[in-house]
Amino acid sequence: MSHVVVGVDGSAGADAALAFGFEEAAPRGWRLRAVYGCRKPGAAPDGDAGDARAG
Repeated sequence: MSHVVVGVDGSAGADAALAFGFEEAAPRGWRLRAVYGCRKPGAAPDGDAGDARAG
C-alpha cells in the first residue's frame, strides 16, 4: 500500500503540509504518516557557526 509522509514540527507551515498530505492521501486510499521532528540545541550547527567552533 502506498503512503504519504509529512514532516511536522508544530509550526503553521507544518500544519499546512499536514493538511496537504491528507488531501493527497485520502482520495487515493493511501495511508498518511506524520513524522515529528525537532532539533536539540547544539546538535547541528547553524550555518558557519559550526565551522567557527571547530577551528
